[in-house]
Amino acid sequence: MTDDRSFGSSARSLLRPGTEKHALAAVLALCLAVSMFTATRSPTVWLDEVAYVDPGVMLAMTGRFVTTAWWQSRHEVFGSYSPLFPLMMGGWLDVFGVGLFQVRSFTILLGVGCAFLFWRLLKTGRLVQSVDLRVIAAAVVLCGYGFSFLYRCGRGDVLAVTILLGALNFLLADSKAWRFGGLTVLGILLPSAGLAHSVVSAFLCGVGLVAFGRRALAPVAVFGCAGLAGAGLLLGGLHLAGTLHNYIQVTTAHFAIPLGAPGLKDPSLWIPVAAALTAVAVTRRWSVLRDRIATAALASGLGSAALLYLLSHFPIYYNWAIFLPLMLWAFRTIDLAEVPRGWQYRVVVLAIMASMLPGLPARTGLTLLEWRARDYEPVTKFVQRYVAAADVVVADFQPYYALRQNPNLVFFVTSWRTLSAEDRRLPTVAIVRPEQIATVNQLFGEAWTITGKLEPPIHDHRIGATLYDLVALRRILPSSPQQ
Repeated sequence: MTDDRSFGSSARSLLRPGTEKHALAAVLALCLAVSMFTATRSPTVWLDEVAYVDPGVMLAMTGRFVTTAWWQSRHEVFGSYSPLFPLMMGGWLDVFGVGLFQVRSFTILLGVGCAFLFWRLLKTGRLVQSVDLRVIAAAVVLCGYGFSFLYRCGRGDVLAVTILLGALNFLLADSKAWRFGGLTVLGILLPSAGLAHSVVSAFLCGVGLVAFGRRALAPVAVFGCAGLAGAGLLLGGLHLAGTLHNYIQVTTAHFAIPLGAPGLKDPSLWIPVAAALTAVAVTRRWSVLRDRIATAALASGLGSAALLYLLSHFPIYYNWAIFLPLMLWAFRTIDLAEVPRGWQYRVVVLAIMASMLPGLPARTGLTLLEWRARDYEPVTKFVQRYVAAADVVVADFQPYYALRQNPNLVFFVTSWRTLSAEDRRLPTVAIVRPEQIATVNQLFGEAWTITGKLEPPIHDHRIGATLYDLVALRRILPSSPQQ
């Protein structure tokens, strides 16, 4: 749904219209360079990353879509609520090789793509007419506290966000064939990119229908029907693969775990909102608060937040569901308020730019301060020292990428309790955190001895990094009877 106003507000911009694409390219390139430079150190390797990436890694290494890092048997086809991400990751890794940098570079590129699509939505849809605000919006998306974690953490949520932003951009296509064709393809893909994202998307479609009525009926119907078809294809495929039971079980368990609402604590959310309200108060253009597009964006963001909060399932990586709609509302509201070019305009722009500081800039600063402590190379060397080619390994998620450099059979922590009795007798080495030794003894027997410990490098603990802390255990095999 586009805005028919002229581009008069571009006259207040500090950037000239002819320089917009150059400024955007500079913003995207800078954020891409910073993220790629720190990709292997921030964040440290964590549980969700390993669980979602491993099926793609196994696909690239073995040609089989299986996993030993999920809550299922290693012999079953991967069955969960986001198979599209590891499938695409498998293709990416097949070309560029398996490694920590390769995995995170894929999600970082998707994040940069999201920022570009958000900027294009504002420009092509004539939603924000200030050149400055459109470029800053792309920067805020990449640097926001929650979103900068989303596309750098190795989870596949950023793929679902890319699909949604792509669908909104297709909505603006002049050609009906492109518009409805794009909505159909992306609607089919969305259910395979994440169940939670599909639920939020259905809510957003409902908001669109309420806000725009018959104008939104056709695209919402096409996208919704395509989504239902995609869900049917996903469930049918899982049924044929014999893993539908695992999909239902894991999905039910996932939403039964209350994760609280840390997504609401994102400082990058509320500073632009405050700046928008300040702009309206300064110019006394209260009528802009009744703008239909801005109101729909505000309802989408607050409604999504309420939905996820009621489900007690609003972690930081679902933050996009409120962040992107509220950023659209804030930037459009500031643009409509038409703050006079001068110190007021500069104050508003600086306030919005300040909202980026707790995100990518702060994460980068912390990473540089703890550069040595976050180095993954000691983990790789530790694994090489204590794991032989013939070993079968049980492991925590921290040494994941080091272990996947070799073809060893590895059971990661997420799969331990689903292992058969036969599989529990196979491991010969454990690479785990010290607090997991008791669990290893409980699940795999007590015949283990500590053979090594990864000593974290000395650093300033006041900053609070999550360090790699590992021990190596070797199973004590029963002696052969003497002849």
